[in-house]
Amino acid sequence: MKILLTGATGFVGSHLARELVDRGHKVCALVRSPARGKFLEEMGVQLVPGSLEALDKPDVILPEVDGVIHNAGLIKALKAEEYYRVNVEGTKKLVCALKRATLKNFVFVSSISARGPNRRGQDLQGTGPVSHYGKSKLEAENFLLSCRDQFPVTIVRPPIVYGPGDPETLRLFKMFRRGFLAHFPKGIQRVSFIFVNDLARLLVAAVKDSRPGPGPYHPDDGRGGYNWDEVVEIAARVHKRPVRKINLPLWAAKACALASEAGGRIFGYAPFLTREKYKELLCPDWTCGDPRIVEKFRLDSLTDLQSGFVKAREWYEKEGWL
Repeated sequence: MKILLTGATGFVGSHLARELVDRGHKVCALVRSPARGKFLEEMGVQLVPGSLEALDKPDVILPEVDGVIHNAGLIKALKAEEYYRVNVEGTKKLVCALKRATLKNFVFVSSISARGPNRRGQDLQGTGPVSHYGKSKLEAENFLLSCRDQFPVTIVRPPIVYGPGDPETLRLFKMFRRGFLAHFPKGIQRVSFIFVNDLARLLVAAVKDSRPGPGPYHPDDGRGGYNWDEVVEIAARVHKRPVRKINLPLWAAKACALASEAGGRIFGYAPFLTREKYKELLCPDWTCGDPRIVEKFRLDSLTDLQSGFVKAREWYEKEGWL
């Protein structure tokens, strides 16, 4: 198959590109900066210069493809409208640019944020998105579902994705290496994880076969979530040293969010911790786990958290990130 991949230069996208190439697919990637996509060219990926926002311009021409994995999206922003401009309007422009294509499947990489936190405990139903990021992803999902008369759609909502090359969960590993985990006792209590290579295998399987249906699917590593005590125990085994939780008050997180936003406005960057993230932090459970995943997408196994942490740590150390 010939697959159009968006977001290929990012963390998940780079693993997706490699998985697609290794599976024998022809891959073309929409890239904002061809210079950043040099490593993709080296693995045989065709670069299509452009961005989601520019797909309505005549100089951005998408090649004919058999399937799409729409992985691009904005996860950090200073202004709420930026999420909708990229995640919603960008998705609409992508569909418009593909209106003459005959697709086997259109796979949308959404987020657990679109579902929202768990209603209660181990109930895997969500309460709905609590951040603009989650709301923008849900709006994009609903738009794509309205396009199912044009092509099949599959929606995947990953939880925390981690693994080699991830700059976001690197923060966790830096704390683990120092022997602690900053913890907010009145904040998030349970989370789900999925190793990036497992997510890539699932998405590649999904684009090949629309029969599993639209979903949304909520993959994880098969455990249904971890509390932070379990995460700390696993981190201690991986790093072969004690790791302890340092409890912090929620007001400290809010103060950090306000300071980060102020710094972002002054220096022109989108901070990781914002008041939007703080809203999500207030919700105790962000867990998922779909028992249909392995069977429906014909996955032979999933990576457990300890094995995944080992692989991620080894990569960080090899590349000098830790």
